[in-house]
Amino acid sequence: MSLIYDKPGSQDSAEAFLHVQQCLSACVKDHDCGSTNSTADLPTRLLYVGGSDPQIIRLVATEELKALGTEVDRYVALSYCWGQSNHFVTTLASLSARQSGFALTEMPATMQDAVRVTRALDCRYLWIDALCILQGDDDEARLDWQLESARMQFVYGNSFCTIVAASADDSHGGLFSTESAVTKKFKDEPINSRAWALQEWLLSARLLVYTKEYIVFICSASQWSKYFPAGQSQTSWHRIYKYRLPRQPMQPNIADWFTLVQNYSARDLTNPDDKLSAISGLARRFDSLTNQGNGRYLAGMWELDLYASLLWRHQNGWGAFFACPKRGMAEWYRAPSWSWAANDSIVCDLLVREARKPEAGHRVANIIHCSTDPATSDIFGPLVSGQLTISGPSRLFEATVKDQHTLIARSSRGKISVANCSFDNENAAAVEAIENAESVHLLIMITVKKLPLCGLILVPSEFSNEFYTRVGIFQGIKKTDEYKSWWSETETREYTIL
Repeated sequence: MSLIYDKPGSQDSAEAFLHVQQCLSACVKDHDCGSTNSTADLPTRLLYVGGSDPQIIRLVATEELKALGTEVDRYVALSYCWGQSNHFVTTLASLSARQSGFALTEMPATMQDAVRVTRALDCRYLWIDALCILQGDDDEARLDWQLESARMQFVYGNSFCTIVAASADDSHGGLFSTESAVTKKFKDEPINSRAWALQEWLLSARLLVYTKEYIVFICSASQWSKYFPAGQSQTSWHRIYKYRLPRQPMQPNIADWFTLVQNYSARDLTNPDDKLSAISGLARRFDSLTNQGNGRYLAGMWELDLYASLLWRHQNGWGAFFACPKRGMAEWYRAPSWSWAANDSIVCDLLVREARKPEAGHRVANIIHCSTDPATSDIFGPLVSGQLTISGPSRLFEATVKDQHTLIARSSRGKISVANCSFDNENAAAVEAIENAESVHLLIMITVKKLPLCGLILVPSEFSNEFYTRVGIFQGIKKTDEYKSWWSETETREYTIL
């Protein structure tokens, strides 16, 4: 990472553009970050910004450029916050007009500024999602969105550079900060609350980041070192923002994937149904980098680490590093309940060491079958359904909840605390679901010294008593004789979780 300009209020000056040009030129000369594009993987459409009239922008189809023998040597992509008022888009009705050419001044400020930077980088083409993907609710737009959203790995991965409008709340905010003195930390920049922006950040080989205080250049060969503004230390950038996907194949590393999931789950989506779509490019790239070494992709998790991944839980503590959305489950179906993608909160691994190292805990459940049904041809995208069949020792009982996190069962001596729990939904809603259920099932996943360490909390599905829904995870508590006696009465049961 290199700080290339730290003079707030003059990010659009000739001096600033010179620094940007020098930094990009040095990367192209000295690094192997992917300086050219493969014409086979060009975006379907690009904005042509290199015409003889600088006030006219034209949307072009790359297949038509190829047919005419026009070479697209490189293009720039834009990562930004849409906001609630971005009405300058390409629809089926406006497609012809966009291709004929439109005025630069029609574009919102962030897009106009991106055109200026693209030209300063000596590039003729720019990709902006709102203009290069058809928008709208008609069938043609829906199909175009499905096809293009599945290609984000290539759109951002093959861009010469991605411009990041980090400080703008929406498309009208512009790239260039005009404030002379600000103290905002990078984690609080609006771009870091946008879910789609994470894969745009990680898939890009080069990033040109415009924040409130400075311009930063990051590339795949960058070293995180001393390039921070006065008053900011390296610790002000949490490691979650420093992580870069390797450019070369790597050994499967699920810890890396869950680091990305933690970051992603803390971000907001304008359309909650995009939960799996907005990370699909990242999943596809991760699968490629590991040479499919993690097995099938199952609702945001990987087959070879599915056992441990099932122990995800809601995590409040990460709110210190991320923007924190509301806690709860999706209003409409988008993923099975056993997947973190069904949840609207920051999630993390429950017990990484115990779940992934057999010597730290004994796995006692058995995954029998797991499958998902994609909604489109994209196996990394949205789902129609998914189910998991798993067997293991479990305890079946009528439960009450104490202090919103302790499960209480009745025994011959009265009430007994049997587990601490972390609910997937908001506490009040989760408590209601638990206490209204005909039965609560605690499926043990890991034991230590024959006592439960952690597992899944299940209730019968609202659709059928043959199926179950995950409502949270539990952890074992103090090991009293009464507690041990209660847990000694487990039976092995099989559950199909939807």
